[in-house]
Amino acid sequence: MRTIAAQLTSSTFFSSIIKLPNIGIEKETETVATETKDAEKVESTADTPVQGEHIVKKGETLYSISRQYNITVDKVKELNSLTSNSISVGQKLKVK
Repeated sequence: MRTIAAQLTSSTFFSSIIKLPNIGIEKETETVATETKDAEKVESTADTPVQGEHIVKKGETLYSISRQYNITVDKVKELNSLTSNSISVGQKLKVK
């Protein structure tokens, strides 16, 4: 038996071909299984920042983060020993 699985948003589609050798019939079946947790909920609980820490989200810049915490970009860089303005999604930054 062969099984193919593909991940799409919050649902997983499983497709398989069932061979019945004695009868000579092949039947393709498809099942949809829905995940119980939303990706956003998993992300928010798995990467909950501690006080004085910020986890970089898509689209954020050092400037936008500095505005959220009322500090300067240079202060964020100093607190995190950054030598450039480059940051990555998921990166944890000290902000206090």
